[in-house]
Amino acid sequence: MRNENIEREKLKEMIKEKINQLNREIEIYKLCLEILGGEVEEKEAAKVIGERKIISEIYSNDGKPLAKIYGEADQIIIVPERNVNVNVNSREFKQFFIRKVLYGIKRENPLVRYEIKDRGGILTEIILRNITSQKEIKRLQGAVKWTFKQFT
Repeated sequence: MRNENIEREKLKEMIKEKINQLNREIEIYKLCLEILGGEVEEKEAAKVIGERKIISEIYSNDGKPLAKIYGEADQIIIVPERNVNVNVNSREFKQFFIRKVLYGIKRENPLVRYEIKDRGGILTEIILRNITSQKEIKRLQGAVKWTFKQFT
């Protein structure tokens, strides 16, 4: 019983710490918006598609579109461009993207969940839940770029 109480207290502290971290991030973003004025709001409003908001557009080094990353509620959705046919059974996707990148993010943040959707072995979208930091998003952007350009 005592160990259970200790574990609960540790969990409570971790949650409080995460809430404080997120509140600090919100304040930073508010300050950035204030500094930039209304410009950001107009650009962001133009990028909203239904309930999904484009977080990032990924391009190859030669400017070919590879994917879009959308934000929606508590999840991030990665959608390859139509000209990019990512084989979900390929070594590049399974070994690098899933095992190295997604498992790595999940190891650092055990709350992260993901779902891979495909049609006939070709990736249609990746849904990630509980991605909480810009570091995780940047890591995903780089991994998407490297992985998806293998399939153009």
